[in-house]
Amino acid sequence: MKKTILIGASLLCLSACSLFNHFKNTPPTNFKVELKIGYANQEKGLIEIVDKDVYINTYQKNTFNNSYFAHFVDDSYVYYHKDVKNNGDWESYTPETANTKNMTTLDAINSFVGTINSAYYDIFNVELINGVNSSGTDKVLRIDTPTYKVKNKTYCYCEGQNMFLKMEDESEEENSYTVTDYQYYEHFDDSPSFQ
Repeated sequence: MKKTILIGASLLCLSACSLFNHFKNTPPTNFKVELKIGYANQEKGLIEIVDKDVYINTYQKNTFNNSYFAHFVDDSYVYYHKDVKNNGDWESYTPETANTKNMTTLDAINSFVGTINSAYYDIFNVELINGVNSSGTDKVLRIDTPTYKVKNKTYCYCEGQNMFLKMEDESEEENSYTVTDYQYYEHFDDSPSFQ
């Protein structure tokens, strides 16, 4: 009798689990995202991804302008940094996180956690929408897009990129943000030169 109940409970769990969506984000490539971060400070952010290379810029007028670049080499990344302190020249840089093999563009963005605002890390994080059904279709930057709302966060599905993007975080923290533009992208405007 106990075996029958255990098997029945396992089947019920498998059936219930299969009803929920399980989203795993596709690592973005050939994509550009512009963001506005925080309520008071109005930091501006930019993520550009071409192939497996990643450029991130964080900017606040009259305060800072920092750029970071992750260049994909041999299944891992080599990092660069540029700001006004080094005369606007690209320099080698070691982020706080350790390098691993078989990295993706998501891993490259996440490598900068602890160095830049956490909004950049969180923008492609889809864990929160697993098990959530679409809340409908909204006009997101003039495009009809399936959206998912979880608490104070809004995600959209970028169909051409097969990728989820967090469009807005309406929390009252300084790392709340809104995506102001995103587009297909295939050429960096600024990057280190590689020998």
